[in-house]
Amino acid sequence: TQSRSSAASDVYKRQNASVSGGANNGSSWINAYADLALALANANAGEEIWVAQGTYYPTSGTNQNVSFTVNVQGVKIYGGFQSGQTNLSQRNWNTNPTILSGDINMDNNPSGNSYCVFSIQQNVTTLTLDGFTIQGGNAVGGTLNGAAVNINAYAAATGSTPTFNNCTFQNNFSQGGGGAIYVEAGNGGVAFPTFNNCTFQNNEAVQSGGAVNHSGYNNGNISTTFTFCNFLNNTAGASGGAVFNHGGINGNASPIFKQCNFDSNNSTGQHGGAMYNLGTDSGSSSPTIINCRFYNNSGSSAGGIYNNGTESGVSSPTITNCTFVANYTSNTSGNGGAIYANGENGTSSPVITNCIFWDNMTQNSNSSEVIRSVAVSYTHLTLPTIYSV
Repeated sequence: TQSRSSAASDVYKRQNASVSGGANNGSSWINAYADLALALANANAGEEIWVAQGTYYPTSGTNQNVSFTVNVQGVKIYGGFQSGQTNLSQRNWNTNPTILSGDINMDNNPSGNSYCVFSIQQNVTTLTLDGFTIQGGNAVGGTLNGAAVNINAYAAATGSTPTFNNCTFQNNFSQGGGGAIYVEAGNGGVAFPTFNNCTFQNNEAVQSGGAVNHSGYNNGNISTTFTFCNFLNNTAGASGGAVFNHGGINGNASPIFKQCNFDSNNSTGQHGGAMYNLGTDSGSSSPTIINCRFYNNSGSSAGGIYNNGTESGVSSPTITNCTFVANYTSNTSGNGGAIYANGENGTSSPVITNCIFWDNMTQNSNSSEVIRSVAVSYTHLTLPTIYSV
């Protein structure tokens, strides 16, 4: 890896720590750091770190509490290089995979893996991670949430705005919520992460959000943006096979999804095969979903998206130019093959415009049911059946 900064000092990360020679100070590829964690610890604000292809671990020891982390603002970390390259345009993260792995024992046994591969704390508001695969996090200890990346914006009123470009989050497991990503903004905290051209695949959470869990509460506010992202084969034991959004106690968790693909995600225990939006206690979870595809997702109710506004909460997403195909409910009493809107003791009034619904199914007597709703606004839809209650 190679890093550059506005101060014109370079940091490099050597791919193989066994390479002899070099000052191990990051001043050139020859003098590259042998330890990525050390390069991050020594980074200056605004610096770039260039990382050569290979697999990197948060620690050379066995302490599962150790994560990659950065302690200064504006660091940009780029993967996909071959050692010796001199321009960002030369890198290729597909042919030169750069992996951040939680398998610190290097034994393919997840029981000893890091609880979280990359941790972003309240004191760091800006960070870029570009061209990495983050895998093998096993959040069975620590916070139990976000095994790949944990973004902590609790009481961080200045806002946490990390950016993730061209990253893959795969094979991560959380005992709590967010198999890969957990974003927390409580007590007035603010979080606006951005994910561009990222893939979330084969992640699992015992609780909610097989890939991503947003928790905005006590006046916290989360508005993550996902653009050109794929959510593939993620599983939640509770709700939101791919994504779970909760705005509670006057908080807000309303991410934005643009041109994203949700394919074969599964909520095994509860609802929302692809996504679950929950607004409680005067909180809100009302995502904006534009030009997205939902295919073959399944949940007890709502194979695609479950919206629940309860206890004076609001869950009223805006869904525009989207396609829902072959989503289904896995429970014999489940409702809403594609979408369920539940506003009991609260408000759930999705606005659905110019969308296509096809071959979405339930296993109850309304086998062709597409949408089960209390109050939904529809315009320009292509679909066979809508049920309102």
